[in-house]
Amino acid sequence: MGIYNALYIGASGLSSFGEAVRVVGDNIANVNSLGFKSQEVNFSDVLSQTVGVSRSNIANQVGNGVRIGSITRDQAQGSLQNTTSPTDMAINGNGLFAMRDPATNQLAYTRAGAFILDKDFNLIDAQGNVVQG
Repeated sequence: MGIYNALYIGASGLSSFGEAVRVVGDNIANVNSLGFKSQEVNFSDVLSQTVGVSRSNIANQVGNGVRIGSITRDQAQGSLQNTTSPTDMAINGNGLFAMRDPATNQLAYTRAGAFILDKDFNLIDAQGNVVQG
């Protein structure tokens, strides 16, 4: 293994670890955010390089670093909380609230149930998206 390979392996580790720290920081920063779903970083090896074959005919391989294999969102249900607002809702179990953006007519889904009534008595979220159904 040459010096450039060693530098690349080290740089790939630092880069991947930096992304993992960013994800953990995001999780910590949003721990009290309503409806936030934490994420988890999964690492994977960069393809190995065969550097020779041993006497027992087994390939000797050297790793070429690490990379982010995936970042997955935890879809487990969070804890339900009592509030004093009669328009706050929660879903116990599977399911999502369907929300429509009145400006774009786009449909989105959320588990955050902090709703209010607008001037037309539509149930909306803090961004003005209207609850459907």
